[in-house]
Amino acid sequence: MANNKNYTFGGDFKSHRVLIEGSDLSTIVSEIEIYQDITTPFWTASVSFFDTQNRLMQDAIIQGSKVTIQIEDSTNKQTFKFMVYEISDREMIGQQKYVYRIKCIDEAFFKDQKQRINKHYDDKKASDIFKEVINKIGGSGKVDETKDKFSIIVPNLSPMATAEWLATWATKKVQEFTGLTDDYGLEYTREGANAEQADYIVFQQDHGKWSFRPLEKMFIDKSGKLPNLVQRPANLKEDEAGEKEPEDFKYSMQGYRFISHFNAITNSISGGFGSTAIVHDIKNKNAKLHTYTYSQDNKKDYSKKPFTNIDGMSKTNIVYQPYLDYSIESGKDTISTKYYKWRGSRRSNLLKLDTNRLIVSIAGRIDIYDQLGKMVTVDLPKNNDEDDGKYYDTHYKFAWVILAMRHVWTQKSFMTYIELGKKRLDKSI
Repeated sequence: MANNKNYTFGGDFKSHRVLIEGSDLSTIVSEIEIYQDITTPFWTASVSFFDTQNRLMQDAIIQGSKVTIQIEDSTNKQTFKFMVYEISDREMIGQQKYVYRIKCIDEAFFKDQKQRINKHYDDKKASDIFKEVINKIGGSGKVDETKDKFSIIVPNLSPMATAEWLATWATKKVQEFTGLTDDYGLEYTREGANAEQADYIVFQQDHGKWSFRPLEKMFIDKSGKLPNLVQRPANLKEDEAGEKEPEDFKYSMQGYRFISHFNAITNSISGGFGSTAIVHDIKNKNAKLHTYTYSQDNKKDYSKKPFTNIDGMSKTNIVYQPYLDYSIESGKDTISTKYYKWRGSRRSNLLKLDTNRLIVSIAGRIDIYDQLGKMVTVDLPKNNDEDDGKYYDTHYKFAWVILAMRHVWTQKSFMTYIELGKKRLDKSI
C-alpha cells in the first residue's frame, strides 16, 4: 500500500493499492483512472506503470488478469474489481525501464458474455423483466416501474444486451408538474394519467448493481450526496457569506467548461424536434402515419424549449417501420404494436441531454463513486452587469444530472472530473 501524506485537500487522500492476481504493484503505479458513464453499462479503469522490475512478465499480467484497486481518503475506502482486457502503450525507456498501461473493465462484463437468454416473456412489464435478467450478473439498483406490458421473445442476447434492449422501448407515465415548488425551487410532480414517455437508461450504479431509470426521474431526484457544486466568483471573499455559507463551498469547483451546447441542425435531422413514423401493417396491407411533436410527453420541457421555431417539425425525421400485429389474435401487445408511441419520444428525450453539457473538476472524493445518474445543483458566476446583489447565475442552477465521472490519481494529485447534463433552463432568457 502506498501512502500519500502530502494530500491535504478534497477528501484528504490517504492511500492507494493496486493488486493484480494477488500481487501488490502499488509502488510502481504512476496513474490510476476509474471511469463511470451513464451511457455504458460497465465501469472501466486504466492503470499506468513505471516498471523497473519487469513485473509485467514476472507476474504474468495478461488479458483476463484480475485487478483490485483500493482507494482510501478521509471520507471512505472503496475497493473496485476489474479484469484486464488490453495492455497498451508499452515502451522501454533507457535500460530496463518500462512504461505501460493496462485497460480494465468491471469483472461482471465477462460474466455477462458467458451467458445467453432465449426466453419468451408473456405479458410482462419491462421493469419486471429487467430485474430477472440483471440478477444473472449481479443485482438491480434503483428500478423505476414501467407502464406497458409486452409479450416478447429475447433472441439469444446476453443479460446486459437484453437489459439495454428493454430500455429502448420501456415507457412510463409522464410526470406532470403541479406549479408548487420545494426548498430547491424545483416543482413538485405527480404521475400523469395518459401521456407516455420513453427515456429509460441502464447503467452501473454501484458494485454489482445496475439501475433502470427514466431520465426525467433523474432530473428531479434530490437524493444525491452532492447538494451543490460551486465555482466561487473571483470577487467573493472567504468570509463574505452573501448568498453562501462556508459549508456551501464543500464541493468547490477547481474549474469548469461547457463541452456541448444546443445544435439545432443535428437535433432537427435526428428527430430531436419531432419525427414521423410510417407504420406499415403487413397483414392488412395498409400504412398509418404517427407523428411525434417536440415534448408532447413533457410540458415542462416544451415550456423551456431551446429553439424558437420548434413547432411543426415532425417531418424533419421520417422512418419506415413494417410490423405484423400479433395482438389482434393474442390480445397482448408486442413491441411493434406500440412502436409509434415510444420511438419518437425516446429519440427526442435522449437528444435533449446534449442541450447543455458541463464538465467540472473538484478535489478528489471517493465517497461520490455511487452518484452516477443523481441530480445536483450548480452555482456558476454570473456573467452580466445586473446590480441585484446576486453573485450566481440563475438560469443554470438547478436540475443537472451526473452523466459521467472520472476519478484520476497521480503521484501529485487526486481529482474527480464530473460531466453534467441539463436539458432545460431554469427560466427563460
